[in-house]
Amino acid sequence: MKKISFLVSLSIFLLLSACATKNASYKDENFQKILTSKKQWKIENYTSNQLTTILSYEKEQEFIIGFKGEQVFGKFGCNNFFGSYTIEGNKITIGNAGVTRKMCENDIMEIEAEMINGFLNTSSEITLKGKKINFSNASFSLEMQ
Repeated sequence: MKKISFLVSLSIFLLLSACATKNASYKDENFQKILTSKKQWKIENYTSNQLTTILSYEKEQEFIIGFKGEQVFGKFGCNNFFGSYTIEGNKITIGNAGVTRKMCENDIMEIEAEMINGFLNTSSEITLKGKKINFSNASFSLEMQ
């Protein structure tokens, strides 16, 4: 009787382990598909000190981000950035990032500096809330259309 209950317990454990592994890889694939589903995303808002600002768009002040293959690129105000990224589960890691360094308006440069420090060369958890994609260490979210 003990052998049977042990085998049943072992079978249940293996079944649950297989399902957990399948779900983890499905999450990887899902976030990858979501982020690469558009050529580029508009960054809709920016949060600092618990104050959220809706970003306005002018030709010289774009807030955009894109994911293609294993590369990330975009613009946090006036400077372009680029780098590589990996996704494991719901964690995105941005590495080998570079940024152009042209001068802009002070308020835009302050927002840009915080966004760069919170997103480039860091890891963040990705969460979906309604139609928003949020990054835990970054100070912005993306709006899905």
